[in-house]
Amino acid sequence: MPITIIDTFFKGDGRSIALRFSINSHVYLCINVYAPAKNTQKEIFFASLSNWVKKFKKQNDIMIAGGDWNCIQNKTLDTCGVSYAYLPKRNFIKFRLNNNLIDVWRKCIQIENNLLGDNYH
Repeated sequence: MPITIIDTFFKGDGRSIALRFSINSHVYLCINVYAPAKNTQKEIFFASLSNWVKKFKKQNDIMIAGGDWNCIQNKTLDTCGVSYAYLPKRNFIKFRLNNNLIDVWRKCIQIENNLLGDNYH
C-alpha cells in the first residue's frame, strides 16, 4: 500500500511536529507532542498548539495525535496519587474536543482491576 507524504510541519518551540500523508484516498494528519511538565507552562502550550494546528489542518484530515501530553484524564483511574500538575488543563480539553480526538486505549481496552493506562500522559 503506497504512502504519499504531502506536508511536514515543525512548531517553533521544538515540542510538536506534524506530518500530512495519504494512503489510497484518505488523508491523515499525524501530530507528535511533547507538552511541558511545568504546570505554569501548560495552558499557554496547549493554546499555542491549538493555534498552530488550525493553521494547516484541513477539514477532511483524519487526525492522529500522540506523544507525551503530561496530562491525565482521570485521577482515580490513571494514578496512585498524582500531583495536580498532571490534571488536564482547560486548553488541553478544548484541543481534544475541537479536534474530535479520542483516547483509543479507553475506547478499545476494558477496565480491569481499575488499572487503565492513559494515552494522553
